[in-house]
Amino acid sequence: MTDNYNHLLEQPTLFYATVVYIHLAETATALTVSLTWAYVATRVVHPIVQLSVNNVSWRAAIFALSSLILMALILIEVIT
Repeated sequence: MTDNYNHLLEQPTLFYATVVYIHLAETATALTVSLTWAYVATRVVHPIVQLSVNNVSWRAAIFALSSLILMALILIEVIT
């Protein structure tokens, strides 16, 4: 449970900063909104898997997916 709490404080900082930037720069598109919701969904599913079945390979896949979504979101904002 402690690891799960620590993970909640790592990537979301970048996510929050990116979302604030998108809002302030008024660069939100259907793609960025979809990616933000996909990121939130993967971050919600991750602790559910950890607290229920606790399958490490599932958790790793979900964490990797959330990381890729966040990287894509940041990359889109840097490029545009």
